[in-house]
Amino acid sequence: MKKLQQNDGIDDDSFSLNVVSSFHPDLIEEDIIKYLTDQKITPKVDEKKYKIKFDFESQMDHLKNANYKISVCIRILKVDEEKVVVEFTKLSGPLDKYTEIVEDLKKSKFLANIFA
Repeated sequence: MKKLQQNDGIDDDSFSLNVVSSFHPDLIEEDIIKYLTDQKITPKVDEKKYKIKFDFESQMDHLKNANYKISVCIRILKVDEEKVVVEFTKLSGPLDKYTEIVEDLKKSKFLANIFA
């Protein structure tokens, strides 16, 4: 069984988006992994904590020969006895592309009900 860590606030040194949910962390983690796998992204899943890291690389919209790479960490943390927060943290890469990826993930068929 994985350990659900307590949410201790937002890390000021990085850019994070947070979503509160009452769904069980196992279900949220499973659906995030399904989404990433469906997008042909291989996530790195922590065995002991609710923590997923992934890298996404794609071509820039306005430059033919330029690519960008984004690294993201997703943690599921305990808020109280009934709620968890899903924390999406940009580790590296352009902010606008990171925001697009997180918003797409939140609206995906796997996670739309969890984040509604």
